[in-house]
Amino acid sequence: MVVAVSADPPERVREVVEGQRLPFPVVSDPGLAVTRAFGLVDSSHVSVDGDIAIPAQVLVDRDGVVRWRHVSAFVQDRMAPSATRAAVAASLGAR
Repeated sequence: MVVAVSADPPERVREVVEGQRLPFPVVSDPGLAVTRAFGLVDSSHVSVDGDIAIPAQVLVDRDGVVRWRHVSAFVQDRMAPSATRAAVAASLGAR
C-alpha cells in the first residue's frame, strides 16, 4: 500500500489529492511528527516557518522495518517513478 506524508496542512493536502486525483492516501503532518520519526527534518534551513521536511521515499514492511529509502539531496531531487519501482522490487526480492 502506498501512503504519502505531507508537511502541508490538511486543507492543502485535500486540494492536492482531489486536484491530482491521487489513487493513494496522503496524510497531513504539519507538526512533522511522522517526518521526525523517519529522521527527515532539515532544521538548518532558514525558513519563516522553521523546520522543513526533506523529500524522501521510504519502503516500510508489515513489521515496521525500513527496507529501502531514498532521501533527496535537495527539494527538486526526486527519483523517477520507474527507478522507484525498480528499487522497491529489488528490495522486496531481497527478503
